[in-house]
Amino acid sequence: MRRGVPIDVPMTEAALRSSLVTFVLMIAYEQAARVRKWRRNLIRAGGVFATSWIGGLLLALTLQIVGLASAAGFDLNRDHIYAVVVGALLILRADQLPKSRPAWFNGIALPIFASRNDVWRRVHRASAIRLFATGLLALLLAAFAPKDSKPMAIVMGLMLIELFLATGHALWLGATTSRREG
Repeated sequence: MRRGVPIDVPMTEAALRSSLVTFVLMIAYEQAARVRKWRRNLIRAGGVFATSWIGGLLLALTLQIVGLASAAGFDLNRDHIYAVVVGALLILRADQLPKSRPAWFNGIALPIFASRNDVWRRVHRASAIRLFATGLLALLLAAFAPKDSKPMAIVMGLMLIELFLATGHALWLGATTSRREG
């Protein structure tokens, strides 16, 4: 507190809380990269892990910026801002997904992909198309949806549906296709 100037408590609380979340996420990703048994898988994941890392920090920073702006008195439509950030991240993720190596499925290692390159390629291509469509829809909803709408609820529902579709697709392909590639 400087002479006679009170500290803006909501602004200070928002800054401290958001900075703490960003710091904790940064430490978690750094520690994940240092765990010896995970290191090989992180290297195999390539861009998928990088988009998770960057995306997590970008979302935390977006929360921080929106929280600080709200504490400063700006009237922002949080749901639309989050839809823009998530949409951009989904499009980036869709670009990186087919480029990651086998054994990774949306950033998660599954045993079925370790020995089935054919299943991995088909699932990742299909998943990349669906993620790109979801990201594009998120951007369109953020741009054109009415101000009082909640585009993130739709985007989160579509992301959950994509997870179930991709998992079901992988299990179905693993059970029905013959081993063409080793």
